[in-house]
Amino acid sequence: SDGRTIGCLGLVWDTLDDTLSLGFEDSFYLKRLKGQKPVHNQDLADPSVIAAALKEGHLTRAGVLSRVAEFYDPCGFWEPIKLQMKLALQPLNGLNWSDPIPADHHEEWIRLFSLMAETKSAKISRCILPPDCVHPINIRLLCLADAAANACGTEVYAGVARLDGS
Repeated sequence: SDGRTIGCLGLVWDTLDDTLSLGFEDSFYLKRLKGQKPVHNQDLADPSVIAAALKEGHLTRAGVLSRVAEFYDPCGFWEPIKLQMKLALQPLNGLNWSDPIPADHHEEWIRLFSLMAETKSAKISRCILPPDCVHPINIRLLCLADAAANACGTEVYAGVARLDGS
């Protein structure tokens, strides 16, 4: 802890702003060698670096899956982005783990890794009760679900009465 942030279930809780953000580290594409620390010189947050890593064959099916697995979001705040990544992994199922990502998938992974890097700076308020709620214990829940051929989703909304009657 740096005195301001605390790790909590894969997220980072900023105790001063009372916000949550994703807790994954920057990613570097160079392979690790047994017994040696990897040399970190190219961050996968930059689209041109992602494109070069894909073109040079440095990003394999295993490497991409590993990066997607780092996107740990137990509350589901960023699940729409993670779902896009999981769906993009499906066409790679026929590859060996050490095979590079095929060229016809490069643009999609450049977009997804760039989007993942952008989400790292996003913050969500931990407490979402409005300051003018009448009774925070009396909460109305609205549960929704939807499904498609490749995925399904659920949402739960909580509503409280406010001083103005809304």
